[in-house]
Amino acid sequence: MAIILAMGIPNLRTMIVSNRLTSQTNAFVGALSLARSEAIKRNNLVVMARTGANWQDGWNIFVDLNADKAFDVNNEPEIQRYEAISSGFSIRPSGVFTNRAVYRPDGRITANGHFDTCSPAGDTDFRRVIIADTGRISVATPASLVGESYGTACP
Repeated sequence: MAIILAMGIPNLRTMIVSNRLTSQTNAFVGALSLARSEAIKRNNLVVMARTGANWQDGWNIFVDLNADKAFDVNNEPEIQRYEAISSGFSIRPSGVFTNRAVYRPDGRITANGHFDTCSPAGDTDFRRVIIADTGRISVATPASLVGESYGTACP
């Protein structure tokens, strides 16, 4: 019995962390999808911007009425605000998304790139949220990135 428990507990922990990572990733993809659909619906620029030092500290989605890519609390409607994600998890943007992702009124993104959602396990357990210039969002796992140079996404 002890042997079975010794073998099963680490696998259970791995599964729990992987499920939490998937949940964090899905929430982030949902926020990006909301920003895109609101840009189309409102026929205006919509920005999803980090609200803290890093994306994992939280972000908001707002209509960018003056096209300056900065939230003006008095003049621009905030669509949604998201709190920090679970401790130990992180979100790493590619360079173009360091501070924000901007959707145009036609649903296209102003620059394509990706975000990596990372678990406490480090660079071997992450999800890559890829945003094409059309605004289309897809999610890749390390296994599906075989042959690609993804480096150490989550140090």
